[in-house]
Amino acid sequence: MQDGSTLKDAMRVSMATGLLSVTSRASMTVLVIGGVVWRSVGWRLLCGSLSLYGLLFLYERFWWTDASRERALKAQLVEFSARRLRAVAPACSAACSQQVFKQLSGSFSRLTQRVDLSEAELEGNIRTLSFRTQRLENIQRKSKAFRNKATELETQLEVFSAQYLQGN
Repeated sequence: MQDGSTLKDAMRVSMATGLLSVTSRASMTVLVIGGVVWRSVGWRLLCGSLSLYGLLFLYERFWWTDASRERALKAQLVEFSARRLRAVAPACSAACSQQVFKQLSGSFSRLTQRVDLSEAELEGNIRTLSFRTQRLENIQRKSKAFRNKATELETQLEVFSAQYLQGN
């Protein structure tokens, strides 16, 4: 039991020293680079750069409020939605055009059938009317023949009447 806790303590100490050595190396690196920059650039330029960076950080910190986060999120949502709609639009338009084509084809076939039925009906009416016209023309010819006969008979009757009946 004692060996297990000693091992755990040793591990903790080892991890802590490793972490401290990494941080100490990193901080030493930052100090060395800072010293080199300090010597080569000068303290005024370095302070000016750091203050400019600090001002930019503060500017962003003050202006990055809940409302600005909301606006940014809305802008991202609009961009995402627009991209998705642009991706979906060709498929939707293809489906719509196919549906319109099917409806137009169906309408065209129904109209063609109606035109064919109307054409057959009109041809039947034309045949019926032609037959009636021929019958009426035959009746008209016969009536002309009867009228001519009647006129001839009337003339003969007048001649007969003038010749035999009026002489008394």
